[in-house]
Amino acid sequence: MSNLAKGEGAAKISMTGMIIGAVINIILDPIMILGLDMGVKGAAIATSLSNLIATLFYFGYLKFSKTSLSIHPKHFTVKGGILSGVLSIGFPMSLTNVLMSLSNMLINRLLNNIDVLATGGMGIAMKANMLVVFLQLGIGIGIQPLVGYHYGARNINKMNQVVRFSMCCTLVIGVIMTAIYYIFTEPIVSIFMTAGSTGSVADVEAQQAYAVQMLRALMLSGPFLGIIFVNNNAFQGMGRDVASLILSVSHQGVVFLLVVLIANALIGLDGIIYAQPIADICCVVLALVMMQIIKRSEKRKLKNAVPISGTT
Repeated sequence: MSNLAKGEGAAKISMTGMIIGAVINIILDPIMILGLDMGVKGAAIATSLSNLIATLFYFGYLKFSKTSLSIHPKHFTVKGGILSGVLSIGFPMSLTNVLMSLSNMLINRLLNNIDVLATGGMGIAMKANMLVVFLQLGIGIGIQPLVGYHYGARNINKMNQVVRFSMCCTLVIGVIMTAIYYIFTEPIVSIFMTAGSTGSVADVEAQQAYAVQMLRALMLSGPFLGIIFVNNNAFQGMGRDVASLILSVSHQGVVFLLVVLIANALIGLDGIIYAQPIADICCVVLALVMMQIIKRSEKRKLKNAVPISGTT
């Protein structure tokens, strides 16, 4: 629903729906978990209710606003290239999520074989790193309608300006967040440490030390991570589903898996810790190279296009 509204240009509606869901979840969590003493079950119910209310908000938008969107059954069809269009854009994103889960499973398995405390440390580091990732991912996702609009209008120069500006924004955000995370690594990690842990003091300190090292390792690619997201969503906006699929599979699949397996075999724990930033940097280079190739292809298409009669 959020992406449908955003794709139509209703960015405020898209943002409002997401904020409603998030705020209600934040309000309901302490009520359900602590006030009603429901624990994890309460957290699950709070999340479900917040999602339901946000969905109802979007249904209200579709029903009562001036929109070209419709959820009426009579408009449902998979003909006219709709099915292939949806799958060409959606499959790379779905595959990215699947590969991300498989990658996390592999890392946990490898770390468990070395030290279970290292597994906990990686979990903390990845949770803390999510803020940096989501800030840049948000910009990447946000440009997709803009890229699609300018690409559809064959305004390639404007499209390139959007992509370049977005990459600069993610670079600036990445640099700032990386600096903050390096300066305040230990306080940030401590936020995610379990209060009143039943583990020994030595275990808690060891896990925290792992988390600090791993978070700093993840932040090595922090300034450049957004370049992958921007280019991947630009590929989708241009209908370049194959390019998007290749980059998605490489980032969370082929490149990362190769790096982590080789690094683990050669270096061990440190290899696993630094596998993600190494894979990220490799995929940044891949994304930039692929974008340059596609840009040249589009320029050739424009150059060879036959002008319409009566136009200049």
